[in-house]
Amino acid sequence: LDEGLARELVHRIQNMRREAGFEISDRITTYWQGDPSTSSGQALRRVIQRHADYIKGETLSVSLEESPPPPDAHSEEQSVDGHDVVLGVRKQ
Repeated sequence: LDEGLARELVHRIQNMRREAGFEISDRITTYWQGDPSTSSGQALRRVIQRHADYIKGETLSVSLEESPPPPDAHSEEQSVDGHDVVLGVRKQ
């Protein structure tokens, strides 16, 4: 289940890269924020920590920041496999 969630996060981040108009080779910072007081938020944290190298490699993310996206980032609220998360991407 964790690997499936990691793959779905990669898919969502890739879509956001396209929507933001980034080039295929652009390096980015990915921001994410779930609710840490819920089991859903805890699952997101666990998956992102365990699969960080995979997520970063597939999305060309320099880092995965657990924080609200800055105002200049392309961000969206999403439900990923039932887990509510705010995702944001910003070009380096």
